[in-house]
Amino acid sequence: MAENLTIETGISEERAYRLGEALISIFAIYHLLEGDAQFLAKFNVVARGKTKDIVKIDEDYYLISTDSLTAKDGKNPLYCLEIEDKGVWSTITTTCIYTMISDLQVDTHILDNRLTGDGILRIEYLDQIPLEVVTRLKVAEGSSTLKRKETNAQGELYQAHDQFSIPTVEFYYKVDTAGEDGVIHSDPVAVYDSESGIFNLYDAKTRLLFGSVDQGTVLPNTLASHIPEILSDLGSANVQILSGLREKFITYGVELYDGKCEYGLRNNSVILTDVFDVDSARYYISDIGCLNSLGLFIGFKNGDEIGKALLRNSSESEMSNPTHVIEIKQKMAQMYSDFAILTRLMAGEITVDQLRQSLSFQD
Repeated sequence: MAENLTIETGISEERAYRLGEALISIFAIYHLLEGDAQFLAKFNVVARGKTKDIVKIDEDYYLISTDSLTAKDGKNPLYCLEIEDKGVWSTITTTCIYTMISDLQVDTHILDNRLTGDGILRIEYLDQIPLEVVTRLKVAEGSSTLKRKETNAQGELYQAHDQFSIPTVEFYYKVDTAGEDGVIHSDPVAVYDSESGIFNLYDAKTRLLFGSVDQGTVLPNTLASHIPEILSDLGSANVQILSGLREKFITYGVELYDGKCEYGLRNNSVILTDVFDVDSARYYISDIGCLNSLGLFIGFKNGDEIGKALLRNSSESEMSNPTHVIEIKQKMAQMYSDFAILTRLMAGEITVDQLRQSLSFQD
């Protein structure tokens, strides 16, 4: 199998084995996207984000993750990288996590909860709610909770790795918005005022009020009387998803601290959309021995964050050093790969014995 993959995609035998048979075509489609104008002409790009696209082919909609990775709002090109195979691993991770989310009885936009023949995800295209719903279970390092010096019920300042007594839920308006002074605020916090029918907007970092948007900008006016219920449904769904996933991850030595989800509407019902991958949440390693026994996250240690931390915590001078950038890209590529393999194990797509046999094969 590895030889066939190498011939068809030009990737090495080792990478071919790790990617596996199910992903032959995802490389084929990427190559076509990059260089085949005739094939590209068949695509109708419906939505384009920093790290993923939604395209329409004939009457079907597909979600394609890319190899792009950004940190610090993606405004500094030093923190915008291409990570080898990230799109592949993100797709695998999303399919596996969505399988686990489906077990929690949460409706999602994934029509085929597996890789399609094209190696991309076939989805139901829904009217998107322009709110990012964030749930926090524990205080992550660098969290805005620490920066704002928030206190717990006893009046004590929160410390990194503290657990919230109850999960917190916040809504972020996914439209960069200018205040009266002309300053652009990225993903401001949105708080609904039912009396005035507006969403007050607060700067995400300072929490200072700078403006507002009409409720009809966020949700259809026909749903005006149901907005409090819809927001409650969004919060409840988010807590259910994050709490449920946390219980699953902790069994494998990974602790989920917080995460973000996006939703759409189907007949006025809230439906989970977008992807859920490494970049959708903050995870910390709690039992490296468990992970290392599976051949995963070698070189990491307890307390390390799985995700963008390595990139986010690098200085501009470090990111200007080509050697440092290469090291980051290699380590993050391995991290995305290992995380996808872990979620395949968690979702029941592979067994521990199969994973260990693959390690023996590679040795």
